[in-house]
Amino acid sequence: MNMNMNITELEKQILINIKNSEYQDGSPLCNSWVWSFSVTNEIKSLCGALGSCVKKGLAQCYVDKDDRDKNDETCSLTQLGVDYLKSIGEI
Repeated sequence: MNMNMNITELEKQILINIKNSEYQDGSPLCNSWVWSFSVTNEIKSLCGALGSCVKKGLAQCYVDKDDRDKNDETCSLTQLGVDYLKSIGEI
């Protein structure tokens, strides 16, 4: 993990929310997809923080382009996101 990376409190909350999502199925956290709304609670500041986590490589998002309902976005932690949570004692 790049120890020089600045992670805001909102970004940290997003990573924790992904880890604690009720849609986690017990799979390893890296690439374990959950509904984005369960992570952001559709709060604008948390939606922005999710985007920041994606840009920093801590999380990833996916929207099925063939799906009619474009609101069905999912997200997951990347290995970098898992490593960050381990480094702060969340895992």
